Amino acid sequence: MDQTWPKISIITPSFNQGQFLEQTIRSVLDQNYPNLEYIVMDGGSSDQSVEIIKKYASSINYWVSEPDKGQADAINKGFARASGDILAWINSDDYYRPGAFSEIASRYQKGPHWWVGMAREYIQGPGYEGKLYIPQKVNFRRLFYERQIIPQVSVFWTRELWTAAGSRIADLHYAMDYELWLRFGAITPPELVPAELALLRIHRDTKTSGEGNGMARYFEESDRVRREWFHRKKRSPAGMAMANLYISFMTRFRLFSKDNNLRHFAGRRQIPRL
Repeated sequence: MDQTWPKISIITPSFNQGQFLEQTIRSVLDQNYPNLEYIVMDGGSSDQSVEIIKKYASSINYWVSEPDKGQADAINKGFARASGDILAWINSDDYYRPGAFSEIASRYQKGPHWWVGMAREYIQGPGYEGKLYIPQKVNFRRLFYERQIIPQVSVFWTRELWTAAGSRIADLHYAMDYELWLRFGAITPPELVPAELALLRIHRDTKTSGEGNGMARYFEESDRVRREWFHRKKRSPAGMAMANLYISFMTRFRLFSKDNNLRHFAGRRQIPRL
């Protein structure tokens, strides 16, 4: 392990996605990053997942297969064991592009920082060229008022930022990453990385596309997060009214995507009043 490179800790939460898991694991290990800590938290899978994890156990710093309380619980348990300077998680159906870790490490500096790179959607099949997510200006105002969507797989952050933001993933089913970006964005805007770091797999079991009304449930949960965040600030009635006007304006008139899909960074829809 080369200590001259910042340590990168990657967490993979996994549950019954053995058909994709090996490619995910290989995409982490095949980075050949010299100071890597890799942790796999399996929720007690009944498919081939454990056999796949055991195949790579000698290269994984820690893994376990046991029941948990869901994805957020698995991720939090993983980060509680992580000791890296740079942190991230990758779900067990996504994978990194070669060189992703070196790209982030080259930008590392101590302090509360995070990085948002490009990610491409991936739908398995011949001749399909997935849409490339290119991050635009990211800041707290856009995250909160426009509900800016960032593909989680292309985001990395420092331990200092993780600590400042509370060192936890919120216990949410759909919008756990969005809630975390709000906390990060309230501290500092990210650095945008002009490189394709990862692929986001789209398949029938993806939460926001495979589950019935998954995207609508994502929007509902993220709206609840915003309402709770806003009310914690104890705004005046006048402030609440101005915020609602701003949100309505931004929702109606910005050039958002038309299909309410995570394949874009924002969805065009009427946002409920806060």
